[in-house]
Amino acid sequence: MLDTVARAARQYGFSLALHLSGDFSHLTPHMVPYLREPVFGLDAMRCLRRGRMVLDSRTPVFLSDRHGYPIEDISENDNCSMRLFEATGCGSLVLALDGVSRWFEWEKEIVPYKDPDDLVKRIRHFIANPEERDRIASAGQNRCLTEYNMKRNAEKFMDIAEKRLNKPAIKPRPYEVVAPNEPKSFNPNTMFQEIISNSYLKKMGWFSSYHRQAIVDDDGAPLPWLSYPAVNLLEERAPYGCTVFEYGCGSSTLWWAKRAKRVVVVEHNEQWFNTMKSQFPDHVRPVLQRLEPGGDYSKTVAMIKNIKFDIIVIDGRDRVNCAYNSLSSLSPSGVIVFDNTDRLEYMPGRQFIKDAGFKELRLTGLASMVLNVGSCTSIFYRDDNCLGI
Repeated sequence: MLDTVARAARQYGFSLALHLSGDFSHLTPHMVPYLREPVFGLDAMRCLRRGRMVLDSRTPVFLSDRHGYPIEDISENDNCSMRLFEATGCGSLVLALDGVSRWFEWEKEIVPYKDPDDLVKRIRHFIANPEERDRIASAGQNRCLTEYNMKRNAEKFMDIAEKRLNKPAIKPRPYEVVAPNEPKSFNPNTMFQEIISNSYLKKMGWFSSYHRQAIVDDDGAPLPWLSYPAVNLLEERAPYGCTVFEYGCGSSTLWWAKRAKRVVVVEHNEQWFNTMKSQFPDHVRPVLQRLEPGGDYSKTVAMIKNIKFDIIVIDGRDRVNCAYNSLSSLSPSGVIVFDNTDRLEYMPGRQFIKDAGFKELRLTGLASMVLNVGSCTSIFYRDDNCLGI
């Protein structure tokens, strides 16, 4: 968005100040001439007051599970930052992404934009129509100062507090932990030996994977590099004779090849592609694609017109764009297996699939070769799916 505005500022000659802070790794060359020092506190308020127009964006508000992994954006596209109130309070015209309409009235107190190109059109319109700009900015400032001031907020808070205080507090009942067996003395050496000799990790092949530095089970057979709970479920439920598309090739491709009648897999790393290609049976079709964000790699599944896949595995690169391109290639009973959905950067892809009517089954646990952190694999499914969920 800022890159598009910076290009427009140079093309149309309007002034622009980008008071940015933090990670500048994604700064584009067009933004550099407009970069200004970061401002905070009163300096930020003065900066907002000087701006004829202020750009406002939004960030998601995540609900997390007990492991701290993000589950969903609970703001439901209606969240906003404090900048919205600071900017309107300072009397600037706010150009905001859709989604904060319950705080201000669109077109009368703040102005919405849908995408970067629409934002540029709005900026140019209000540069050419300063009286309209000032009228909307004044209305937004009046709304902010009258409805969202400290006195009103304190009154609302006191109303909530008084309602709560009038209710008698319910004392929680203490829990009594009952041990089924006699407690054991803590002996790290004994515990470690038990873990190595006879354990879930050994059965699932964690030690074999760590030793070989390959994704395998305890017998050395290939496994998908997913969370172990997801591997267990797929091993039990993935139907033989299914069709599978996979982003990223490896041990999982060999595992799928044992039960699928057809597997198509796309890989971006040419060296790894050539290493794995010789191991694939005839019914596995490997595809090598150059990796570019939103490019042909993520679109490979959509390019295959004659197959609808029962299972699409998103476990390679550019995963959000892979999610955007996968749904049209899924069979009516098809499911999507999306790995590492505990990572915040994959939230837009997850949300896109859920918005399309899919339910999400989150399977959290250990994965091959990884011990210091858990991993979450999500299975997205609809009714009457091929896994019988």
